[in-house]
Amino acid sequence: MRLRTKPKRAEGSLHDSSGIGTRSDRGSRREAIAAPSKQLTSQNLLIIDELGFVPLSKSGAELHFEVISQCYERGSIIITSNLPFDEWTEVFGSERLTGALLDRLTYHVHILEMNGESYRLKHSCKNRT
Repeated sequence: MRLRTKPKRAEGSLHDSSGIGTRSDRGSRREAIAAPSKQLTSQNLLIIDELGFVPLSKSGAELHFEVISQCYERGSIIITSNLPFDEWTEVFGSERLTGALLDRLTYHVHILEMNGESYRLKHSCKNRT
């Protein structure tokens, strides 16, 4: 799972959210959240790609919640996931945290639901024939 940020300048940065979650397990919660949270929340656009690909640790889920809570009114957030909202509790590990997160995310939202076969799988199969 990756958090992609697009800074106000032309350059970009990529953060692996599973790495952020792991770091937050090693140190104090305040220290673990402060550095990545400050960098991520200062961006105009936050992209969380493949949310739910792997479950988050408790502190990783809390970090995602903190970052999204700080960003949802200040900038734009794009989240990609193969999971419907009702399965996000498995990723975040808490119904209450997931509910609060979805409440924030769906406040000002455009949901684009795309169904169909995988683009990568489709082109991979074409290239093999």
